[in-house]
Amino acid sequence: FTVQEYAASVRSEEMFAALDAALANCARTAADDAGYLQLVEQNLPEEMALDGRNVYWTLPAGDGRELSCAAEIAPLGEFPRCHWMEHSYYAQTEDIFF
Repeated sequence: FTVQEYAASVRSEEMFAALDAALANCARTAADDAGYLQLVEQNLPEEMALDGRNVYWTLPAGDGRELSCAAEIAPLGEFPRCHWMEHSYYAQTEDIFF
């Protein structure tokens, strides 16, 4: 691993913790699971995207690589509130035309 990959990994864990904190805050006021997911969508950290119960984000990891992250949100009232689905490094590639 490079220093940039370690930095991306640390940042991804910080973002996962921020997601968990947002979920905890939303769970305090949600009346049901549908309302919970609406609150989550409104309160996600900027770098994250919600698709159903899945949250996605990507971080640069240096040298043309990126760290792809995904977490699944558990139903309202379940613990843990979310879990990792993906935490993988990928090389960014350019389209090659012949």
